[in-house]
Amino acid sequence: MNNKKVLKYLGITFSITWGIFILRAILCNLGIINAYDIVGYLLFGLAVLGPAVAGYLCMDNRSPKNYIKMFFNHKKGTSIYIIGFSILYFISFYASTFKFKPDMPIYIAPLIFVEMFFFGGSNEELGWSSVLYPELEKKYNPILATGITLIIWFCWHLPLFITKTDMHYGMSMVSFFLFLFTMIMMKTAILRRTESIFYCGIIHALANVYDTMIAYEANTIMVIFNIIIWVVSFILWYYPKDKENNDDKKEEEIVVEQEEVITPIVNPELSNAIDMANNNEVEELI
Repeated sequence: MNNKKVLKYLGITFSITWGIFILRAILCNLGIINAYDIVGYLLFGLAVLGPAVAGYLCMDNRSPKNYIKMFFNHKKGTSIYIIGFSILYFISFYASTFKFKPDMPIYIAPLIFVEMFFFGGSNEELGWSSVLYPELEKKYNPILATGITLIIWFCWHLPLFITKTDMHYGMSMVSFFLFLFTMIMMKTAILRRTESIFYCGIIHALANVYDTMIAYEANTIMVIFNIIIWVVSFILWYYPKDKENNDDKKEEEIVVEQEEVITPIVNPELSNAIDMANNNEVEELI
């Protein structure tokens, strides 16, 4: 793990985000602005760019081209994971009441997704999933790396809980922590299976969309589906990835063995010896 890189990332992220969040909290608490008027929303939009800015500044080969390439990079044939988690997570919300919020018509879902993707999903994952978690995983196992990321991610949101008129004000911190816990379980599984920051941004944005549009309740049904998500995520952290690694090693061994078999045949000295033997046989026949 590159300790300097992690500290640099955290320093930049928290400086930008907390600096603006605290300013927003002061203005809201004094009644100067509302958390969701033009100024309040603008400050929020700037604050949540902290992880993305820090992620860019912590890149080894920093350039806009490499930054975009890193974001959209993914393993081929892995879209099934983002599709599966998106559906399962939707069911966990919707099955709790089978109701959408009255003031949230379904047709505005795409617009909310776009908003959440750029200001509540991809912007954060360009830091958490591109720098912090990957670096922590170099030193710790996935459980510890995920746990540390979760705690830091939760702390990153803390100023919102003291901001009057913000949706987090008065919210149960325990409920929010569990919300983040389910999300990070999926993100770790997606990141380890697909190596895609883009997919992590999608599931993050969808979590915010579901939270915004669905009139869910934290009842038994929702708890059951969240536990299912935790179990599925945990399984995907290990077994399939290890199996793929073993399969890759076997393929490499097969290739090496084939090369060893082929190499003597194309050896120049052996080839010359065979040619000489053939010439001698021809001369004897003549």
